[in-house]
Formats: sequence, C-alpha cells, structure tokens
Amino acid sequence: MDFLKFRMIDRVITLNKTQRSILCKTQLPESSFIFDAHFPGFPILPGVFMIETIAQAAGLLFIGLEGFKKMPILFGVEHTRFRHLVPPATALTVSVQLVHSGSGYIVCEGDISNQGSRVANAEVRLKLIDTPIETEALQRQACIAVQLPL
Repeated sequence: MDFLKFRMIDRVITLNKTQRSILCKTQLPESSFIFDAHFPGFPILPGVFMIETIAQAAGLLFIGLEGFKKMPILFGVEHTRFRHLVPPATALTVSVQLVHSGSGYIVCEGDISNQGSRVANAEVRLKLIDTPIETEALQRQACIAVQLPL
C-alpha cells in the first residue's frame, strides 16, 4: 500500500473470469503520515481507505475482465460495515465479486480480511467512462505493477 501514490493494492493473487471475482493482497506500512493524524498515539487505518481499497480491487477486476476500453471510477458506496480496527503493519486480503454490469456501471461486493477475519465490507458502484488516451498507459503500468493477468 502506497498512500502517497494512492495505490491501495499491492498484488493480485487470483483473477477468476468465470466467477467474475478477484483476490488481492496489500500490506499496510508500519508508519505513514496517515497514521500520524489518525489517531495520534492510537494509529488505525481510516475507513475511507478501506472503501478505496475495495473500489480499486473492483476496478482491477473490471479491467481484468474487459480490458482497457473503459475506465472504472468510484461513484457510489452502499452497505458498508467496519468490523475491526486495523493498525499499521497489517497484511490484508481483499476479495471482490462483480454482481451487476450494465447501463454504464458495475456493482461489486467486496470484503477485506486479516488472517481470515473480516475487517470491512462494502458494495461499490463504479461508473465506466471512455478511457482517456493519456491515462491508458498509466493504467497498464499500474496493472503490471500489481501483477494483474492481462
């Protein structure tokens, strides 16, 4: 996880095209300016970053299934639950399933867990826009960096 580059996913473990699902891993840093402010003396991962992690995994799932013809952008969040506090240096597993695709959107259900225990879940809606030409090369680099099978 790299807060400065806003990259929440470290590595794609599996992309299952038949089940329309993805499994990813990420490792929280031991220290970060995020933890300095949230909260001083009691650092925990902000919930908004958990939501973003699920959204990024959903975006990787879409690209893994459909390629780069559209760019997924977070457009809605529903049914969110934060179940445990997540301290620095925690290894997280992110699992996302595509549940709907159509009308220019996808909807995915995502879970974040630590050692088999669910720490958060959310349903995310991503709007699909035409991929800007100047963005596609950056998207490809990001997908290669996290080992997304293309």
